[in-house]
Amino acid sequence: MATDDFPWKAAPGQVLPTDNHVHTEWSWDASTAAMDKACEEAIRLGLPAISFTDHADFTAWAFPGDAEDSSVVRVIDTHAHTGLFDLDGYWEALERCRDRYPDLKILAGMELGEPHLFATEIDGLLKRRHFDRLLGSLHSLSVDGTLHYAPFLFTAENAEDLMRTYLTETLRMVETNGVFQVLAHIDCPTTPPTTRASTGRCCGLWPVTTGPWR
Repeated sequence: MATDDFPWKAAPGQVLPTDNHVHTEWSWDASTAAMDKACEEAIRLGLPAISFTDHADFTAWAFPGDAEDSSVVRVIDTHAHTGLFDLDGYWEALERCRDRYPDLKILAGMELGEPHLFATEIDGLLKRRHFDRLLGSLHSLSVDGTLHYAPFLFTAENAEDLMRTYLTETLRMVETNGVFQVLAHIDCPTTPPTTRASTGRCCGLWPVTTGPWR
């Protein structure tokens, strides 16, 4: 039987599926995570493999400072200095974990943001390394020609129209895709921004934007 603390932990003779969507300290939304800790947890739960699909985004997202500091701060982790994805640092950590945890299959991956808009940048990364798992995501929508993080465009008043716009753009991304293997998610605009703003994680960091999107 499964353990009480983690009911999804593998029971004797049971094989759990690979976790194919894991972010680490090399992603902008998981800067306090650690790749080696994720490996240890995967082994503890009995996973046969884990795929580190860290974010590769090429947008210049930013958010305003706090009440004492009104400056605009770029929200990109210090690791992400090469195409907003530090491939060298990520790969060094990946190889270190592969050496440290030989019984766990560790796959290299990326979650590509707006891959249909950044083909040149993504091609540059793929020429440098081979990745086992490539996810595609739509995190942004264009407002007056500038990409904005989709959750902060979402309001109760525009919810239906915004979701239609988001899903239409997601379909365009899928239909024009020549790179990614799996669509990572289709729920980005519906993430409540206020729930994450206080944590400094992921969806709560981007600017509230008004006006039309297209």
